[in-house]
Amino acid sequence: MFCYSYSVGLMMTSGSLDIYPNTIYEVILTTYDKNGTANAAPMGITFDKENKVIIRPFLQTKTFENLREIGECVINFTYSPELFVRATLFKEEFSSNNFKKSIHVNAPILLTDENNHIAVKIHQKNEDSEPERALFIGKIVHSNFNPIIMKPITRAFSSLLEILIHSTRVIHYTKVDGENNPLVNELMLIIDHHTDIIKRVTSEQIYTELLKKVLSKI
Repeated sequence: MFCYSYSVGLMMTSGSLDIYPNTIYEVILTTYDKNGTANAAPMGITFDKENKVIIRPFLQTKTFENLREIGECVINFTYSPELFVRATLFKEEFSSNNFKKSIHVNAPILLTDENNHIAVKIHQKNEDSEPERALFIGKIVHSNFNPIIMKPITRAFSSLLEILIHSTRVIHYTKVDGENNPLVNELMLIIDHHTDIIKRVTSEQIYTELLKKVLSKI
């Protein structure tokens, strides 16, 4: 077992993680709403050279609403394709038993990844930073990483993430403009491309089942 170095200088309570500034990392971001209900959502986040976390959620999302109202979150790092699928399109499969409250921020931690997370407090908000998205900049108040075993890279995992990202856009644009929106057709071609990659590079049942599950939503 070994641990990575954290390239922008963040001190960890346990272990470390190989993270570079101005690079998008795919994580599951968890928040509470004003009633204390947990929400988990996939999110591409970046870190700047001052160790600040940059989050750009879409304005229509629960993540945006919770960050605006509560202003605190937990960033969960995970390799689980199942968790990404559930957090993207099958949120109803989560229950309160899947989370525990952070003692550092008013936000939940995914129990499956409680040893690989960062607790963040938002200190800057901008709802007009770009069309359809807000900008939140947060300060890391706590982090915890245990040494992890390096996992072999599979294109199936990255292609599944691409499919999830584009699936949410297909659902959004279909609701707004209907299936004939040219963007929907373009996104479906991208999804088909990554579907072919998954089928070509793996025969693992988990990817077959998750792919079928995701495509059933669109």
